[in-house]
Amino acid sequence: MDDQHPAGGAPAAGFAWGYNNAGGLGIGSVARALRPVAVTLPAGTVDVQGGTDFTVALTGTGQVWAWGGNRYGQLGDGTTAIRFAPRQVELAGSAPVASIAVGQDHVLALTRHGVIYAWGRNHRGQLGDGTTTDRAASVQVPVPDAVQVAAGNAGSAALTASGAAVIWGRALPGQAGLAGAAPARPRPLTLPPGTIPVMVDAGQRHLVVLTSHGELLTFGADPGGRPLRDSLPLDPSWGHVESISAGDNHTVALTDTGVVLAWGANSRGQLGTRDTANRQAPVQVQIPELGGGSVVELIAGGDSVLARTSEHQVYAWGHGGFGQNGNGSTADQTRPQPVPTPAEATVTGIHTGRYHCLTRTGQHH
Repeated sequence: MDDQHPAGGAPAAGFAWGYNNAGGLGIGSVARALRPVAVTLPAGTVDVQGGTDFTVALTGTGQVWAWGGNRYGQLGDGTTAIRFAPRQVELAGSAPVASIAVGQDHVLALTRHGVIYAWGRNHRGQLGDGTTTDRAASVQVPVPDAVQVAAGNAGSAALTASGAAVIWGRALPGQAGLAGAAPARPRPLTLPPGTIPVMVDAGQRHLVVLTSHGELLTFGADPGGRPLRDSLPLDPSWGHVESISAGDNHTVALTDTGVVLAWGANSRGQLGTRDTANRQAPVQVQIPELGGGSVVELIAGGDSVLARTSEHQVYAWGHGGFGQNGNGSTADQTRPQPVPTPAEATVTGIHTGRYHCLTRTGQHH
């Protein structure tokens, strides 16, 4: 099925920019887009996530659509053909999808019944089906009662209704006791006793867990290959961390008071600190000229970051080599700068791939 407008719904509007060598922007070509270009998203789109060269959308009715690069079957349509327009993913199960997580070259879909499906690249066992065989159609992941999924470079993670965290795929440095575990099968992530995880996200070689007490736990290796510290220090004046988002080798977090935090690799300015020095612990990111608004959404790309404010302004910083900063340039940005989106469009959601960005929009009335 190539119809990008599900029955009974009008297409959704948005903008896209950045890397487009395989058509992942959905503009019908592989033309470069260094500034936001209007795109049509599947009707009822509520989430969009991208990998290296492809994009996946989730609708409010639980449908999954994908377009762009497909070398490893990451579009989930049973082929390895590039798609310039959204094509619906037919899952092995029939339950509506509640959430998606897109890694570098693989996808996880969590249904409303707590079942996880996966497809795409599988060279490190990131699909969790016990093999290292790429899958162009979805396979079920043996994790019962999942409530959240995360996908990184070649690794995956999930949280379950019982409060457990499980990982599969690329091994994380420092996970003692798992040397004999098969990486292609889900295995428990060792958490401190009494810890209740509420959110997890994965990068290239690291994993970040937000706990019910607002703590940030990290696993894996830092940009220099050294084991990460177990728990990150947080200043109480920042507020309570509500969301986390991992890039390739950096992470950002947003607190309930609108404070933006960042740490990890910074060679591209992705921490927004006006320099390129790495940070082992979270630092506050200063965003200029918020116009009385506050940051309400924050998401990391591969080596970049997007933020959305309560006034519908979008800011970008970090790696700009493919136009990720949306300003017509391919230069990196070491501090947040506004993305020029049309004044008549109200940005209602921001999304990233590894090297490309998208927004969902409404219209002023």
